[in-house]
Amino acid sequence: MTDETKPRVLILGGVGFVGRNLVHHLVTNNLSSHIRVVDKMIPIISYCGEEHKASLATTEFSQCDLAQDKHVERAFKINDGEQPFDVVINLAAETRFGLEEEMYKLKCLDVSVKVARAALTMGVKKYIEVSHGQVYKSSKTPSTESSTTKPWTKHATYKLQAEVALQSMIAEGLPLVVVRLATVYGKADVNGLMPRVVIAAAYKQMNEKMKFLWGKSLKIATVHVEDVVRALWHLSSDAGKVGSLYNLADKGDTNQGTVCDMLANLFNINVGYHGMLISNAARLNMGYACETANDKHLSPWNDLLRQHDINTNLSPYLDREVLGDKHLSMDGSAIEATGFQYMYPIITEDLLREQVEYAIEQKTFPPVLEKKTVGETKS
Repeated sequence: MTDETKPRVLILGGVGFVGRNLVHHLVTNNLSSHIRVVDKMIPIISYCGEEHKASLATTEFSQCDLAQDKHVERAFKINDGEQPFDVVINLAAETRFGLEEEMYKLKCLDVSVKVARAALTMGVKKYIEVSHGQVYKSSKTPSTESSTTKPWTKHATYKLQAEVALQSMIAEGLPLVVVRLATVYGKADVNGLMPRVVIAAAYKQMNEKMKFLWGKSLKIATVHVEDVVRALWHLSSDAGKVGSLYNLADKGDTNQGTVCDMLANLFNINVGYHGMLISNAARLNMGYACETANDKHLSPWNDLLRQHDINTNLSPYLDREVLGDKHLSMDGSAIEATGFQYMYPIITEDLLREQVEYAIEQKTFPPVLEKKTVGETKS
C-alpha cells in the first residue's frame, strides 16, 4: 500500500491519554496518509512525553471545542485539493469525575451526536465511537457485549445514550463501530490506575499502611493502552463490521487485590483492607468517606511534589462514583474472533512499574519507586 492509498484519519480528542498513544502508533508504523488531530487542549501544555510530542508534530492539529457547532465544522473541514477523511475515531468526551450532570450531557452525548452527524455528512468509511465498560451493570461475572446495561457513573450514563443515538444513524449510512473500554493503563495514564499509584506514594510518604474499602475481590477490569490503540486501528478496517460492538479488556480478571499487591512491592508499603463494619458505614455515607480519604491523601502528596519540585497533572483524588463498591468486570474476547490478539493479556508489576517510571521521566511523579527486587508482597 502506497502512502497515497493509505487511509486519511481524523482523531477527535487526539491529545488525551488514548489519543496521543493512538497518534504515536499510527505515525511510527506509517499506517495513514494524513492525520488530523482535534482537541481543545494543545500538546505543549498537556504533559506530553517527547515521543508523543514528536508524533503529534507530524500531524495536522486543530484546536477545537467540539461542543460548539462552528468548531465541529472546523474539525471536519476539507482543505482545498484534499480528499475527505476515511476514518473518524471519536475519543472526545468528558472523562473527569465529579462534575455537574449537564457537563456530561454536553461533552459525552451532545458532542458524540454532533460529530457523528458530521462524519455521516462527509461519507466516511468507518466511524469508531469509544465508550466505557461502566455502562454495564456492576457484577463480578465478566460482562459480554450482550450483558445488561446499568451505568454507574454519569460519564457512562451519557456515553450509553450516545451509543443508542448513533446506532439509530446506521440506517442513514453511518459506518459505526462501538468499543467499550475497561480501565486503561500504560504510558501517560492519568485517570485509570494512576490515582491508586499516587495514593500508594502518599502512604509511603506517611509511612502508614495503605488500606482500601471493599476488600481484595472488587473487580477492576484492565486493558493496556497499546492494546486499545491497536484494536481501534484494527476495527477501522474491514475487521470492524458496521453496527458491531466490542469490549476491550484483557484476560487478567484484575481486582483490587491484584493492583494493591503490585503497589505494595513498587513502593515497599504495607497494604490491607477495611473490615465489613467500616465498609458498610462508608456505603451509608459515601460523601463523607470520600472527602475524608481525599483529604488524608492530598497533604502528603503535595509534600512530595514540593520536596521534588514537581508540577503535575496527577492527583490522588478519587470521586465517590469510582470509590464505591461497583465491580467493573468485562469479557474482552469477542474481538479476537476478528483476528485481533492482545499483546498484554494480563497486567503485571513490570507493566505498572513501566508506567510509573515513564511519569518519573516526564517529571510528573516523584522518584520514590523502590528498586526492582524479587520478594513477597507486603501485607
